[in-house]
Amino acid sequence: MKQPYRLRTKIRGYLPWFLIDLGLASKGQNCKLENGEHEWYNIDGKTSGCYHCEVIRDGKLWSQEETIHLPTLQHNHYELDNAESLHNEYPDTFDIPLKELRNTLPIGTIVKLIFRMESKVDSNEIEVERMWVEIIDKQDDFYIGALDNAPYADVYVKHEQTIYFESKYIIDIFEE
Repeated sequence: MKQPYRLRTKIRGYLPWFLIDLGLASKGQNCKLENGEHEWYNIDGKTSGCYHCEVIRDGKLWSQEETIHLPTLQHNHYELDNAESLHNEYPDTFDIPLKELRNTLPIGTIVKLIFRMESKVDSNEIEVERMWVEIIDKQDDFYIGALDNAPYADVYVKHEQTIYFESKYIIDIFEE
């Protein structure tokens, strides 16, 4: 999905509001005018706004977007390791945040996930990397995030790529 204003969205996440209000890294006019697609979020339970542009629409467009599917090696060339399973298997050496905390993270939180990905095109060689993902939305039991790292094995997984995951995949939560 093409996002012509994604860089502006990323920059806004780091700027103080007064600079954004002055027009620095403001939202784009309309993703569709730039041959892009909107990415909707819930404004007030009945109105949808695009993350990247100024478009606002009535209705729950964020819940009508395509069904979320977790990544798999077969379809996406990467998958996520289940942190809860790893913790259960190695309780003395593999700590993870409490489930109650992992289930209630606000948008903007940065979490660490374990990625298992193909390292080369048409290869069975797998690379494993622990990487940070910024939560940009939540839909039902799924978090929607943007990869905050530049992966070493970046054939199929790229910086700022949208990542769909559940709380059971979170191994750490960034604290400033």
